[in-house]
Amino acid sequence: MKSFIFLFLNNLNATELLIIAIVLLAWLAPWIFYILTLTRTMNAISVENRQMAPANFWLLLVPLVSNVLHFIVVGKLAASLALEFQKRGITTHEAKPGYKLGLAASISFIGCFLPGNLSLVFGVSSLICWLIYWVKIAGYKKELVKKSADEFI
Repeated sequence: MKSFIFLFLNNLNATELLIIAIVLLAWLAPWIFYILTLTRTMNAISVENRQMAPANFWLLLVPLVSNVLHFIVVGKLAASLALEFQKRGITTHEAKPGYKLGLAASISFIGCFLPGNLSLVFGVSSLICWLIYWVKIAGYKKELVKKSADEFI
């Protein structure tokens, strides 16, 4: 018995397959760069302060698993950053750096599954919160790397 996906893809012409590939790549590329940022941030944190293995972030590429896992990633990364900042004597305005924004992005993404116009509202807010969270985490990574470089000078 042939699978539905095989039958579906077998009936498409080259142009349609190219469009599907471009859409898939357009969705996948930002996620890969986002996960790279998370992984590099966790790698900048000393091993004893890591609350999660950096390699586990790649599980965010698994559909549906990522919806739940993102909540865990946000919490573990925030806790790891808090411990590392405390160890290095870096002051922040948040007890758990990035947690509230990451949680907002996660919750609003779940809201995308609501019916009607609410899904559009949650979709836009999810995208905005996610992008701001991504930039904030990248900033924390730069701060950790800069502080490491300053310690060696």
